[in-house]
Order: sequence, then C-alpha cells, then structure tokens
Amino acid sequence: MAEDDDLIASAPRLATLLENLGADSRIAVDTEFLRERTYYPRLCLVQLAGERTLGLIDALAHVPLEALHRFLAERKRTKVLHAAHQDLEIFAHATQAVPGPIFDTQLAASLIGFVPQIGFGDLVREVLGVTLEKGHARTDWTRRPLSPAQLAYARDDVRYLLPLAETLAERLRVAGRTDWFAEDARVAEDLSIYVQDPATAWERLKWIRSLSGKKAAAARSLASWREERALTLDRPRGWILSDAAISELVDRMPRTAGELDSIAELPPAVAREIRRGAHRPHRQCE
Repeated sequence: MAEDDDLIASAPRLATLLENLGADSRIAVDTEFLRERTYYPRLCLVQLAGERTLGLIDALAHVPLEALHRFLAERKRTKVLHAAHQDLEIFAHATQAVPGPIFDTQLAASLIGFVPQIGFGDLVREVLGVTLEKGHARTDWTRRPLSPAQLAYARDDVRYLLPLAETLAERLRVAGRTDWFAEDARVAEDLSIYVQDPATAWERLKWIRSLSGKKAAAARSLASWREERALTLDRPRGWILSDAAISELVDRMPRTAGELDSIAELPPAVAREIRRGAHRPHRQCE
C-alpha cells in the first residue's frame, strides 16, 4: 500500500490522494479531533485508506476540505469506520449531510457476538490477529509537528479497517444477519442523530423520565436552555450547567436568591442569570 510519509497539507496533494482513491469501492475513514473545550469537535486529522493508497490529511493546515466532503458524499463508495458516530458527527456538522453508505465495524461486531462497543484495537487483535500499538488514543492532536509514533498510530487506525470489514461482512452473511446490519447502517445515516435539537435535549438525561408535573417541566426547560447556550457559545454543555446542577435545581426548586446561592453545583454566572430572569424554567427565584 502506498503511503504518504508526511501530512497532506495542501490542496494539490489532497486532490492527488482523492484521485488515487477514486477507483476504490470501499474507503476506510477515521478522524482525530479535540473536544475538551468546545461543543463541536475540532477536527485535527482525517485518515483515508483504500486498497492501495493511504493518506493523512492535516485539517489544521487550512486546506480547503470541500473536495474531501464531495468525495465522501459520493454514494458509489462505502465508507468503513469503527464506532462511527463521532466521526460522522464531524462531517454532518461541516456539510449538513452524512456521508454514506456506512459500514461500522463496531456495529457489525456487535451483531455477531462480540461485546458491545468493542474497541478497535481489541477487534483487530481478535479478528485479524494483529496487535496494535497503544498510547496515543488521548493524545493532543492539535500539536504540530506530530511525532512518528503519532503518525503510525493514525495510519493503523485505517490500515486494518478494510480487511476487518471484509471478514466481518462474511461472518454477518454466515450468521444470516446481513439484513439486520444493513437496516442499522441506514439508521446511522439519519442526519437528525448528529444535530441536537435543544427542545429534545432533555432526553439525554434518563432520570427526567421519572419526573412529573412542575419538576419535569423545569428539568426539560433547563436542559433546553443549556443546549441552546452551549450551541451558541460553542462550549461543552457541562461548562454551561452540569447534569448534577440540573438535578439539584429540580430537586430543590429554589424560590429565593439565598436558596439559589446554596446550590453548590450551580455556576455563579448561571445563578446571576436566573436572578435577573434571563432563564426561569418554572418562574423560581422571583
């Protein structure tokens, strides 16, 4: 397999990579990103591999990625990923579309008896007999230059995806579960999965389903408000208001400024907004 030694950091080199991959019917795809300080993942690296070509695209090098998005949108190629949700979320946010069709090796593995949410390294070892190097799963992919070990890790994330998918697809066929997999894979292409509607943000908090009346209304309102703020500010929702703070607010339903200030989990800035009336999930603290 031909591999670029360096990160692809220019439009001409990206065009060459996509041209070399153009004849393949299956493309291995992975991404590296940072999400510690933002609501949306910050894309750092895109790894692509076909039958004969592998390349790493530096998403921080200001390379226009429109050609990449068009390439991934072409449905004549199956995109093979592992645990695809966060990778697909990145592309969905950038293009308002999900690049399909999808073959998720984690999903395929779960349908033929592997433990749910099995990691990529474990699956490669069990199916292909290859042990991958560990140690860079939580690396800072925003730092440049990337070390040879980091680049090797990134390449391995796509190098084995196509043979892995081929073996899993055959096992699905033997188990008679190809149709099951195809149905779940189609669901993964639903754009609404990756675009959060603040009105339904409360559904992430399972405990809200056990509430009723005013407490249920307050919890849903707080979850919606938090999601709107996180989206607007591009900050993690937990930075705006933690799940624990929502739970305590709903449980105690404070009606005075003193009661509000006694909630340890509540950020002072949010408490000030509530006191000002900027957010009143149930007209508390008036």
